Amino acid sequence: MMATYVVEALGDVLSRVCQNFRREQLRVSLWSGEITLRDLQLKPDILENLNIPLRIDRSKIGEVHLYIPWSQLLTEPTLRVRIKDICVVLEQSKDPKRRSEMEKNVQEAAERAKNRMVEQVEAELAGLNKKRSMLQWI
Repeated sequence: MMATYVVEALGDVLSRVCQNFRREQLRVSLWSGEITLRDLQLKPDILENLNIPLRIDRSKIGEVHLYIPWSQLLTEPTLRVRIKDICVVLEQSKDPKRRSEMEKNVQEAAERAKNRMVEQVEAELAGLNKKRSMLQWI
């Protein structure tokens, strides 16, 4: 009875992110804490819906296996996830606004990386100058 509710709830969530999701792709064993999903395909626009300017061109996930150790959740809260045979091909969003957003984000990230490298080089040079001035005293 409880497994039916879990399958329904998981099925509703998965149908939002997986293309052509069918309940038969989901196997739940509540007492052992195991959930297995097979042969999944992600919906092409889920990344765009998260404001990530990428689109999924193709995807295939062979198997996702979740293990929830119910008896140890209070003492050792862990969740194990194993993913087998995953392939995701991404492409830039076709939406010009999102593409320009992505280009801007890439440029900003490159600028930040360049600034960090300059700061590191300046710090190393300052350290070398300090060592050189100390050696001149000797």
